[in-house]
Amino acid sequence: MKKADLVSSLSQKHKLPRGKAQAVIEDLLEELAAALVRDDTVDLRGFGTFSLRRAKARVGRNPQTGAAIDIPARLVPDFRPGKELLERCNPADEPIVPASKPSHDVHFRNSIADEKSPARTVTSSLSRRAEQDRQTL
Repeated sequence: MKKADLVSSLSQKHKLPRGKAQAVIEDLLEELAAALVRDDTVDLRGFGTFSLRRAKARVGRNPQTGAAIDIPARLVPDFRPGKELLERCNPADEPIVPASKPSHDVHFRNSIADEKSPARTVTSSLSRRAEQDRQTL
């Protein structure tokens, strides 16, 4: 869900003009960010806690050159979900199944067996598009 989806949902649910719902959401996010900048903790009971955590200084690598880069210590926004949110996300009566998005290659490999599969047509057009992109480079 994106911010625009949230605005639409709230404006319909509470029968507010879309502009008013957007202003409320933007004000909420601005207040949350301002509290974090002040190093305050924002605790929304039943939802979770927003705070800042300190990331230590470390040595990183430039992926292109492999050169060592010093990364300074910094403050990083952190979110810890509340008990009620965790319970809503993990109902006790449902088994946990990891969500995964198969890649286009998986669709293509699975559709090879079924020549009339619509997935094959989609992946074929994606393959053609990828080949065209490679030729233009």
